[in-house]
Amino acid sequence: MDWRLEFDAETGRHLFQGELGVYTVHEVQKAWMSVLETAGALCIDLAGVTEIDTAGLQLMLLAKRQAGDSMRFCNAAGAVQDVVRLVNLHSLLEPDHAAFPGSHEG
Repeated sequence: MDWRLEFDAETGRHLFQGELGVYTVHEVQKAWMSVLETAGALCIDLAGVTEIDTAGLQLMLLAKRQAGDSMRFCNAAGAVQDVVRLVNLHSLLEPDHAAFPGSHEG
């Protein structure tokens, strides 16, 4: 599966489109880290994710650990929200998609 990462000047986000999984994570990681090095901060819009598996989730966790607050994930597609909800990692996503229907915040 092909994937793309494009900068959207209007929103200031990097739009990711395609599969975020075992067959793409190595190349995606290189792209994310390359952009992070030049931009200093990175907001990845995940609305275009067509498929995600545990390798994709691992990449998100690794990128967040390496980059800290410089790396943010926003506007997550339903598939991403489902995986994040399944493993109870709501804090991985920006607040607009961190509170899921049926989640209990206390």
